Amino acid sequence: MIKQIKFVSIPVRDQNRALDFYTDKLGFTIITDQPFDEK
Repeated sequence: MIKQIKFVSIPVRDQNRALDFYTDKLGFTIITDQPFDEK
């Protein structure tokens, strides 16, 4: 049985839109935000 989730990564096309959805609509809390360096 799964008791907790420690890490979730969900690829999206529009990060700002996804952030608004998950935080404003679903009420999720951002614990950490790691920048991604595209090279």
